[in-house]
Amino acid sequence: MNGEFMKYCQLAKSIEIELAQHRASALQVSRADEAYQFYQRAATHAQSDTEREQVFRSIADVLISKLRFYSANPDYCKDFWDKMGEVVQKISYWCGNLLFKSGRNTYFKDIDEKKLYIESELKRFVVGKDYHSRFEPVFLRALAQGADVTCCGYKAFHALKWAEHLFKNGVKCLEIERDAKQAKNWFHNMYTPLQLCQSAIVRSKRIGNLGRDEANLIRDLEKEVGIKEDEQLLETRRSEALLLLVKANKYHQELIYEKQFVTIEDFLSVYDIYHQILILVRCVDIELEALIYSKMGVYQLKILRFQNGQEKSREYFRKCLELAESLKPKNVTNEPWYNDAVVYLRELQQKAMQKESMENKVLREQFVEELKGVRRFLEAVELDLEGEQNLGDILANILRQFKPRADFNQSKFLNSPNKKKLHMMLQAYSSESNQNQGGLWMLICEDISAYLNKQLERTKESSE
Repeated sequence: MNGEFMKYCQLAKSIEIELAQHRASALQVSRADEAYQFYQRAATHAQSDTEREQVFRSIADVLISKLRFYSANPDYCKDFWDKMGEVVQKISYWCGNLLFKSGRNTYFKDIDEKKLYIESELKRFVVGKDYHSRFEPVFLRALAQGADVTCCGYKAFHALKWAEHLFKNGVKCLEIERDAKQAKNWFHNMYTPLQLCQSAIVRSKRIGNLGRDEANLIRDLEKEVGIKEDEQLLETRRSEALLLLVKANKYHQELIYEKQFVTIEDFLSVYDIYHQILILVRCVDIELEALIYSKMGVYQLKILRFQNGQEKSREYFRKCLELAESLKPKNVTNEPWYNDAVVYLRELQQKAMQKESMENKVLREQFVEELKGVRRFLEAVELDLEGEQNLGDILANILRQFKPRADFNQSKFLNSPNKKKLHMMLQAYSSESNQNQGGLWMLICEDISAYLNKQLERTKESSE
C-alpha cells in the first residue's frame, strides 16, 4: 500500500466532498486550489500507471469544479476569459499526462468529453454573441499550450486547429464584415499557433519511437501547417492592401475637397500608395489587382498628366480588363473601376488611331514618289494574275522585290499551299513585325498587306 499517495488523495477527496455540499462561492476557488495541490503531491508519490491515471483524472475533475465557479460568476474577476484559459490549459495538461500513461487512443475521447462538459457549463451561465468566438480560441490555445511534452503530435494538432480558427475569423472579417484592420489582427495572431505547431512537430521527431497513429498525424500536420502558413501570408498581405486602399482613398478625398494648397507631390503620394498595394496583391487577389490598375490608369490620365501618361494609362487599363476577364465566371462589369477602364481605354485607342492616321498621312506625303513605285509594281502583278499567272509565282516575285526584314522561313514558304503562303507573308509584313524599320518601310508593308488581304479574300471565296 502506497501510504503517502493515499494520504494526499484522501485529503483532496475530503475537500471535494465539502465542495459538493456547498453552493458556489469565492471560498470554493481557494478550497479547489487546496485540493489541486494535494493531488499534485499525490501524483509525485504515484508508483503505478493505475495510480497515476487515478490522480490525473481527479485533478481534471477538481479543475472543472473551479471552472464551474468561474462560469457561474463571470463578473467575479475582470480577466474572466484569461482565468478560463488557465483552467482549461491545466485540464489539457493533465489529460495529456493521462494520454501518455493510459494509451494514446484515449486522448481525443477524453479531451472531447472535457470540452463538452466545459461547454455545457459555460452555456448555462455565459450568454452572448461572443460565446463561440471567445471560448473556442481559449480552449484550442489551452490544448496547444498545455499538452504534456510527451504528446507533441496532439499538441501540434490543437495548435493547428487554433490557427485555423483564427484564420476563419480573419476571412469572415475580410469578406463579410469588410473590416480589414480586425482581419489583419486575426491573421497576425496566427503566428503564435503556427510556430507552436512547428516546434511541436520538430520535438516529436527528436523524441522518436512514435506510435503509428502519431507518426501518421505528424506527417499529415507537416503538410497542413505549410499550406496554412502560405494562406496566412497571402491573407495578411491582402488585408494590408485593403487598409492601404482605404488610406489612399481618404487622402485623395482630402486633396480634392479639403486641402487648400495642393501640389503634384501630394497626388504622387496617393499614386505611390496604389503602387505599394499593387506589389502586395499581385498574384494574391486578382480583383483587387485589376481595381488598382484601373485607379492608376485614371490617375495617370486625369491627374498626373505626365508626358507619357496616356501610353501608361492605356497599358494599365488593358491589364485591368485582362484581369477582369480572367475572373470569369464572376461578373465585374457593373463595378465602377471596370467601367472606367472600358470607357477611358476606348477613348485612348481612338486618339491613338487618329494620331497614327495623321502621322501616316504626313509620311505618305513625304514619300509620295517612292510609294507610287510600290503601287505600280502591285498593279503590274495584279495584271499578271489576271493573265493566268500562278499566284504562288506572283507572291514569290513580291518577296524578291521587297525582301522581308522580319524573320521569314523561305523553304517552308516554297512548300506551302497558297493560302498558307498568304498568311506567312501577312505576318512578315505586319506592323508588329516591322515596328523599328523606319517610316517608309512601314508604309510599303502597309500597301503590300492591303494587297495580300485582298488576295486572301479571293482565295476564301474560290474555296467556298
